Amino acid sequence: MAAFHKIIVSMQHLAHTSLRTYLDHCELFNVLETVPPNEVGVPHECGMGASSSCQIVLGLHWTNPLLSNSLVDGSGMKLYFTPNLRPNDAGIFITGRDYLNIPSGVESHQEEGECPSNCTNQLFTGNIHVFSALNHMHYLGSEMKVQLHRNGTKIADLTDDPIYVYDSPQLHELSPAIEVMPGDSITTKCTYKSTSRSGTTLYGQSTFDEMCFGLLYYYPVANLAGAWTCISFKGISRCEINSGNVDGCNIFDFFNFGNQASQNRYDTIINNCPIFGAGTYNCMAAQMSIRNDPCMAPDVYDLIINKNNGWYTAVAFHTAMLTHNRCFMFYDLSVEENEQFYNSIVDNCEPWGSCLEQCDSAIDAQMNHACMRHGTYEHLRSYAVINQNIQWIKFFAAVASCKNM
Repeated sequence: MAAFHKIIVSMQHLAHTSLRTYLDHCELFNVLETVPPNEVGVPHECGMGASSSCQIVLGLHWTNPLLSNSLVDGSGMKLYFTPNLRPNDAGIFITGRDYLNIPSGVESHQEEGECPSNCTNQLFTGNIHVFSALNHMHYLGSEMKVQLHRNGTKIADLTDDPIYVYDSPQLHELSPAIEVMPGDSITTKCTYKSTSRSGTTLYGQSTFDEMCFGLLYYYPVANLAGAWTCISFKGISRCEINSGNVDGCNIFDFFNFGNQASQNRYDTIINNCPIFGAGTYNCMAAQMSIRNDPCMAPDVYDLIINKNNGWYTAVAFHTAMLTHNRCFMFYDLSVEENEQFYNSIVDNCEPWGSCLEQCDSAIDAQMNHACMRHGTYEHLRSYAVINQNIQWIKFFAAVASCKNM
């Protein structure tokens, strides 16, 4: 009881300090396996969630940007034990998105994550009842809601914070509890205001990074088949990721060199692209040669690199791909941003004609685009001509009507 008593005293002490500035949040996990006696009560560094390498009972996440070694945190939790069990065990189900890219200096930027109907069909073994819910973003968060849809129709807002304040989170009590069924979809919408930032803000654990999570408190816990998250990466659902097959790409085999296709893909890039240094035509041609590989689709490729972050083989491959800023992907006009880039020039210029006033302005507006960079642009143009890609030859002719690049 001594250790438990200390936790209670620590919480009382916290009420008289300002350590909220440093403590981000606490997490309590249910450990499903026996913890060795020598590890009980011993704190250690951990990520955002429990895993096979991090079976924790209590996790505390701090923000300490100045790396001060003089701070003392007295926060903790008060736990109650009772023999009088309730009819159902409750759990927490987390929805949202773990890929964020928030531009600087904007009044409003929205990111959205979805737990689609096919995912709830897989994860749910029966109906659950959500009795309260909580939104979680960081300091750029300005508005957030979690919505429940059934057969394409919105059933309810599980949360709705039209004004979100990180330091004052609002717990949404749902009475009566809202029933969620297998086949329902759950959408998490996060809005950010970044006028205070001078650079792009990404997803991350630090308070100065951002998050987009909805925490749904529900019962009975048994109806979720051991799942506790349904978090998407860009437009890719958690169930697709867990299956390993995303749009025809086996994401777990990408760096498995026992697979000949994976070995060939890797060798094609590493043998032709300088990991550090200027790009070459051979590098551009090598990147173009694998552009129809389903694993090289923008969102799928980003997922693979994200999941293998820090692994030497992945870092080497990705660095080589960045030689041309992944401009080979802009040949795929089925991607909306590529089509917009292409049309912004072609729709305002006269290929093989005279320089139109609006054409000169349209090109100037795109000059900061990575694929307009000297060297990369020349290699793209050469590739289009050699391979007789008429669509892109038209693009380069449009640029040439006003600019000598």
